[in-house]
Amino acid sequence: PPVRPPEGGHFYVATLDPAYKRDAFAFTIGHMERGIFVQDYIHAWRGARDAPIRPGAVLDEINAITLQYGIRLLTSDQYHSESLMELALARGMVIEPSPLTGELKHRMWSDFNSLLLQGKVKLVDHPDLLDELMKMERILTKFGNTQYAGGGRRDDLAMVTALCAHKAMQTGEPT
Repeated sequence: PPVRPPEGGHFYVATLDPAYKRDAFAFTIGHMERGIFVQDYIHAWRGARDAPIRPGAVLDEINAITLQYGIRLLTSDQYHSESLMELALARGMVIEPSPLTGELKHRMWSDFNSLLLQGKVKLVDHPDLLDELMKMERILTKFGNTQYAGGGRRDDLAMVTALCAHKAMQTGEPT
């Protein structure tokens, strides 16, 4: 389905990958259910050089959505985290910055790939997300580090989905 409505008995997590002009401001919600990562919602807002994204307006929309799922804590990368945290607090939300270091990207993509290989991922129907996931590349740098990138293309929806799965695995399921 394109969206899974909220149901009782789940620990929902929400993640952001903010952007303002060129990239997408990506947002997703997911949860773990019987060891499976279930994505419930995904959306992206796109800005342009002459019409940048208005973060307050985006957070208003996100707030309305997260209220339905009972979410008040969102995880975001470090991009403009101070200003976003202030805007979120004014709306009753808390944004937890999670710098997307090489180590965190490695952990979140390892978690996501592991779930995929085991058939333990249920994504919402979103063509751009599927396209981005299919184009993700794991690159070994000359220093022996692993990087993940969208093959020179957009990767905002893929990154926010992998981060959401990683956070959902950390949060776990209700007992």
